[in-house]
Amino acid sequence: MAILKLTYNNISQIRSYFLSMENIPNLTFGQRRGLARFNESIGKEFEAFIEEIKKIAEEYCEKDENGDLITMENGAQKIKDDFIETVDRLLIDLYKTETEIDYMPFKLPEESFDYLQCDKETFKLIEENFIL
Repeated sequence: MAILKLTYNNISQIRSYFLSMENIPNLTFGQRRGLARFNESIGKEFEAFIEEIKKIAEEYCEKDENGDLITMENGAQKIKDDFIETVDRLLIDLYKTETEIDYMPFKLPEESFDYLQCDKETFKLIEENFIL
């Protein structure tokens, strides 16, 4: 086992991509097992991340007469006017928050990551930890 430091920004960028990778043919048992355990770990952290976003929304977003969050046409929740800067700061801090996960190290061929869209920080993390 090893420990990997990730930000919630990293996790939000790679979670669904790594889940889809479980279906790559010709993975060794070690690669499949490492990938599955990694996905389990980041899945738990992603759930914690989503719960924190929900708390922020509950506190700072507008609600209708039934107490439900108001959703705008673009799918985002409507933030109360007085709290836009506060929510922006809270979300930036949340995305920058670092967490550690235990995982079984594994490497995959470089082409496994051809379609991953991520920022430079996340790309560096992938390159250093997961590419053969």
